[in-house]
Amino acid sequence: MNALRIIGILAFIGVSVSCSSRTADRTIPRDAFDAYVAAMKAGLYADVFPMLVRDVQAKIAATHQNVRKCAELITEGYPPSLRAQALADLGSEKARNAKTPAEFFAAVVGDAGRPALSTAERMSYKLKRIEDKGNGTFHAATLSGAVLEFVRGGDGVLYLVPQDEDFEFIHAEHLRSIDRLSAAEGAVKAFKSRGR
Repeated sequence: MNALRIIGILAFIGVSVSCSSRTADRTIPRDAFDAYVAAMKAGLYADVFPMLVRDVQAKIAATHQNVRKCAELITEGYPPSLRAQALADLGSEKARNAKTPAEFFAAVVGDAGRPALSTAERMSYKLKRIEDKGNGTFHAATLSGAVLEFVRGGDGVLYLVPQDEDFEFIHAEHLRSIDRLSAAEGAVKAFKSRGR
């Protein structure tokens, strides 16, 4: 899986805003924002994963499962001469071997790296305001103009919503993982029928 475009905004905001040392109550909009920012700033990307809305978590989890299954098929069923490249095409070793969707997400985000921003740039990404948009939706606007959307889940916790283009990218990566898995299954069948 390629580095998610969502990582840009996640890292973009995450490197800039500090959070208090108290435990965040993610049922409170400011605390949800601060928890997200603190995790990003510390590079604790696996901690960001459960902060994403549930449908995005599910899509990433399914992509993770497909990548792991594909890696297993390649490792066990591809000829040695093709194996290394096929595995590399799936993504980093850390992402391929991630045991959980959160570890997978962390590996993908970590592979993307975080942008190095000047002090002036970091200062412009501080929280400006949080607006209650109704129906459990909150927008956290930063001084830079970036807006993060949080929605309240059935458990009362606020979850981060990716922008539409980011969600579409995540969905496309999921579909690509399905195609790769299908191709790997077909290739393994073909290798077996030829006796390798």
